[in-house]
Amino acid sequence: MSQKSVLKAEFDPELPTAKDVLMAISCVATQYAINPSIGLAKTALTLANNLNAPEYADGASIQEVAQRLTMQWDAVVEEYLFVEAGVMPSQGTLQ
Repeated sequence: MSQKSVLKAEFDPELPTAKDVLMAISCVATQYAINPSIGLAKTALTLANNLNAPEYADGASIQEVAQRLTMQWDAVVEEYLFVEAGVMPSQGTLQ
């Protein structure tokens, strides 16, 4: 089951600019690299999805980055869900 189907892009007043959201994603991604977990992956996915909110759409580049980050983190979360379900994913993103 894809997480993006249940997530809605929402503006986060605590992260008022696209730059703030990108910095938050970067911090979470760094922590994920140090200690991977489904919780961090879901947090990164939520932040990436929130970057798709209209309030952050300063230009086409932000929208493109937001879509790519959402797809990438969604794939990571999906792989965790496959592993938890005992199903081998078709592409490896976990290490």
